[in-house]
Amino acid sequence: MSYDIFHLSYKEAFADETFSKLKEQFPWSKRVKGVKGIFNAHKKCAEQAYTEMFYVVDADADLDPSFVFDYKPTKWDLDKIHTWRCKNPINNLVYGYGGVKLFPTQALRDANDWRIDFTTSVANKEGQKGAFKAMPKISNTTAFNTDNS
Repeated sequence: MSYDIFHLSYKEAFADETFSKLKEQFPWSKRVKGVKGIFNAHKKCAEQAYTEMFYVVDADADLDPSFVFDYKPTKWDLDKIHTWRCKNPINNLVYGYGGVKLFPTQALRDANDWRIDFTTSVANKEGQKGAFKAMPKISNTTAFNTDNS
């Protein structure tokens, strides 16, 4: 079973292009655009998801050609936010910021707020640690250094 894939955009000038590219490779991809606030935008994805988990691809993500949306978490990881690694085009560092993420749908539907870092905190339950899982594979390069003018 495949999980829903959401392309998330706000006002990125190149968002139509990156969504088209995503749809070519993964035709079941959906789009959430123009929702103000990272929390609200992710909640909108969760509201539209039909699967128990869903992927989020940011509009500024240039997917690695080898990345596929075929990961299946174990039953012990279904409540975790999985974050794939991402390349920074300025300094060539690799880390999770801007990477593809897999969210537990119900946890996002139930969330009322988030703390300092959305991805590492939104699925944490009271007193729980470890609702975040770093994934070793590189999913994309983040094109945050694009001029929108």
